[in-house]
Order: sequence, then structure tokens, then C-alpha cells
Amino acid sequence: MEFSPEEVLRFARWTSDYNPLHVDPAAARQTVFGQNVVHGVLSVLRSLAAAPLRGAKEASGLRSLEVDFLGAVLPGSRVQVDPGESAEGFQVSVTGSETGERLLAMVGEYGPRELADDNPREWVSRYLETTPPEAIRRPQPVERRLAELVTEIGRAHV
Repeated sequence: MEFSPEEVLRFARWTSDYNPLHVDPAAARQTVFGQNVVHGVLSVLRSLAAAPLRGAKEASGLRSLEVDFLGAVLPGSRVQVDPGESAEGFQVSVTGSETGERLLAMVGEYGPRELADDNPREWVSRYLETTPPEAIRRPQPVERRLAELVTEIGRAHV
């Protein structure tokens, strides 16, 4: 799998996620990555296409998805997508073809759908009703200090 810079820009337009890390080469050069990075969600969505469907029953859907972002997928770099089955669904691993570095790890489970069958876009309405407008479009990356991160990690393990 490989992403072109044009695909990344098209995804930015589609999602309104213009984080400079994804779309501004000059700003991205100042980061630890040294170049633009593919949106995490775009990497996940494309990788999900490789997920095995065995276990996905007619009356079920994707019940849960756990994603670990372990590294950055870079535009123009090839990555290897390795799907596999698990007891309740699937696992997908994304690895840099040249580096062998594991970049994404996903585990998904199939189960009953929670949304009404007559309105498959109900989740969008629910999201828009419960999410403040300023949280939907974020033009600048959120900057955090290391102390804030350590505090949040500490709370998560309590």
C-alpha cells in the first residue's frame, strides 16, 4: 500500500483536517518526521480494506476497533498490510516495507449493529448533535507540554 501526496491532500479537503503535519511541507520538515505524514484515519481506512470478513455475519457489523499508532505512514513510502483472523474478528498489522518498522496495529470485532437498520447514517446525526462545532474542525495542531502528557498517562493507569 502506498499513499501519494495528492491522496493526502484530497483526504484533508474531504475531512477538513488541514493539520500542517499532513499538508504543509515546510511545517512538517520542522517535526520529528521531517516530512508530511499520512492522516492516521486514512491509513486505518485503507488498511481495513484488507481485513478478513470471515465472522462478519449478514446481520452484524464492526462492533469495535482498537488501533495502536506505533509510527508514521509517510506519503510515497510503501507499507505492507498483513491481515489475520482473531477469535471474534480480525487483526491487521501495517509495517514499513523498507524499514520493517511496525506502524499500525488494529484489532476489530464483529457483532450486532447498534444503529437502526432504516437509518445507516444515524451515527453522523448523533455525532453532530453531541459534538461542539469547534471540535469538528481543528485548523492547528494541539500543542501539549511533556508534563501534561505524563499527567494524562498517570491518570489513565489509576
